[in-house]
Amino acid sequence: MLSNADQKSGIHGRYRMRQSDGHGHHAQDILMNVKRPRNQMKRARLSKATDDILCSRMARTGLVLLLAGSIGVAAGATFGQGLKNSDTKAVSDQNTDTQETIYVRPNLHRRFHSYLLSTFGPIQMVTLVAGSAISHADDVPPEWGQGWGAYGERFVSDVGSSTTAGTTNFLLGEALHLDIKYYPCTCKGVWPRVKHALISSLTARAGEDGHRVFSPPAIVSPYAGAFSTLTWYPARYGAKDAFRTGNYDLLDSVGMKIALEFLHPVFRKLHHGS
Repeated sequence: MLSNADQKSGIHGRYRMRQSDGHGHHAQDILMNVKRPRNQMKRARLSKATDDILCSRMARTGLVLLLAGSIGVAAGATFGQGLKNSDTKAVSDQNTDTQETIYVRPNLHRRFHSYLLSTFGPIQMVTLVAGSAISHADDVPPEWGQGWGAYGERFVSDVGSSTTAGTTNFLLGEALHLDIKYYPCTCKGVWPRVKHALISSLTARAGEDGHRVFSPPAIVSPYAGAFSTLTWYPARYGAKDAFRTGNYDLLDSVGMKIALEFLHPVFRKLHHGS
């Protein structure tokens, strides 16, 4: 049995402990209330920066798709008959609007040339110049500032991302023995050719007969280019931002396929001077 003095001492001790704990929790709550607005402000700044870059990417994607659609309508009306690809021999099918083709698989030299043209060619460079101008006008990312030097930095960033995507597409295609070159449709009409471009955005040629198969490089390469920007972008941009940017880059690649479908006959006609 405890004496009255011991019991009182224990009671006072437990009271002091509870009192101390109460003050400790109260101080911790005050500290958390001070930190919470700061953390919320920091998250708001990061969210705004992320939203800015995504809005810029949406504007660029919209520009590519609008350009592709405009080219499709204009070129489809003028050169609706399409063209025969230089690497294929066309055999007309009288019962349909399409043409069956005999596929000839290009050698490594031609495949590498196609990679250089699609990655560093004039169409891609014009797209990068316009895309960098949109990012510059939107001040994305804001850390790079304004002026010609800042625009050059954004352009180099876009070239780096595009080069990574194109190189990934080529190397992965070679590893999987796929012909990733875009072959324009020999069909007639705007919508059949748009459909062909959409299918070609997710497929590639395989084997000596050139049968179409699902193309992993077409899906992987836009995200490879997007994730490469994390190497030189400000530290606040993370994997989630790169993934969302990759989504827009994938849409860009689809828009470029549509544009290429209708630009091929234009270039062919200009090349022959008729």
